[in-house]
Amino acid sequence: MKLSTRRKQARPPKRIRLWLVVVAGFMLVAAPVFAMPSGEELGQSVSWSIEWVADPACVRPPSRDPAALRAYTATFPEVGPEDTPGWLEWLANDAAQAAVQRINDVSARHADSIFGSYSDHFLQAIVVTIEPGVVNPQPLLAELERATGADLKVIARPACRSRAELEMAREVLIARNWHPRAQSLNWGAYIDASNSRLVVDLPIDATDEAATLQARFGEAIELRANAPQHHDRWNDGSPHYGGAAIGALNNSFCTAGFAMDLNGGRWMVTAAHCSVDYQSTSWYSGSKYYGVELTQHNKFPNYDVMLIGSGIETYARIIHTTPPAGHTRLVTAKANPQLHNIVCISGKVSEAHCAIEVVDNAWSGCMDFMCYTGESLGFRADFATIAQPGDSGAPIYQQLPSNKARILGMHVGSPYFLVYYTVFLKVSKIEYWTNAQVAITCCTDTSW
Repeated sequence: MKLSTRRKQARPPKRIRLWLVVVAGFMLVAAPVFAMPSGEELGQSVSWSIEWVADPACVRPPSRDPAALRAYTATFPEVGPEDTPGWLEWLANDAAQAAVQRINDVSARHADSIFGSYSDHFLQAIVVTIEPGVVNPQPLLAELERATGADLKVIARPACRSRAELEMAREVLIARNWHPRAQSLNWGAYIDASNSRLVVDLPIDATDEAATLQARFGEAIELRANAPQHHDRWNDGSPHYGGAAIGALNNSFCTAGFAMDLNGGRWMVTAAHCSVDYQSTSWYSGSKYYGVELTQHNKFPNYDVMLIGSGIETYARIIHTTPPAGHTRLVTAKANPQLHNIVCISGKVSEAHCAIEVVDNAWSGCMDFMCYTGESLGFRADFATIAQPGDSGAPIYQQLPSNKARILGMHVGSPYFLVYYTVFLKVSKIEYWTNAQVAITCCTDTSW
């Protein structure tokens, strides 16, 4: 089968505008009519073969339209904050998640041929996009089919443009010399496989900056008026838990992450931007003393992580969550997030929420005085609130049986107003930057 490489012609707009998408978070684009099933109409599938769609992924599909997605997810019964909603059951199960890992492995082996992938909740499928330069996609389709089997529906289609083109555009943003205000501008960017564009979040008043980017990159980028911002339980005594409300100088304005082991001691990690003066300041959780900022393990401004510890306080490998699923979870495992993993967050303000899909593992951007590259981006497809100011430092985790948890990272912020996103640091980066290890085994003198 010959792959079509036809793409849209980039036409410079007559008048450059920043498209304001404050509430929806996505640009609404023209899309073909799609017969969207309701929650009651979904059936069980027993086997799949890879479906090939010849049209390039140039326009975001109906399943990525905010209004349609909200309407679709609303047809399913409401569930608890840590429960899996019906619209996500096709992806949030062990077999599907294992298949996702195999898809990611295939994508990594063929990074020069596979552009990326995205989830389609209407079709209940992972859509893999193929680089436009691939003339014969059949070998890739065969390998994808062997990797997924009957565990997950997979659709393949050509991308509208090459990933390399978008990576180069992102590198321009990271260099921060593309506009006189670029050095002080909050921004965020990730590559969206559903329309083959670099999605760029900018402040709502950055119209001149938006015009500069649009003129330079044309249809290769999608601009949104949602500049990233940092996100800042209330009296957490010793032994201290992750997910607790903490702050310097008796002001609980951030969230504790999770316990970490270092040099025979146990500490608590959180976001470095939460620090007041980046010195050895005392931290509290409400009225409870929490510990002291370890200056040698505060990686600001290079990395947004720091450790808090004390010779008289103890730190448990337990994180606060939300009833009725349980008030806490015991941390027994760790892993780096994979694309399309389903994860949870537990912040002091928003509390615990799950059903969050990892939609990107290479998010880049700047928030206030810190910049990030290669981080993870999580998205809740029913647009429920999962992160707000005050949640910075919150653990990102997966639920395990018997009220246990696997740590995947730490929340540091989200695009402004987009409370259904989380930008989070990966476990491996946190461990490398702190030279510590996530506490997943029990110590000798406690039960945690």
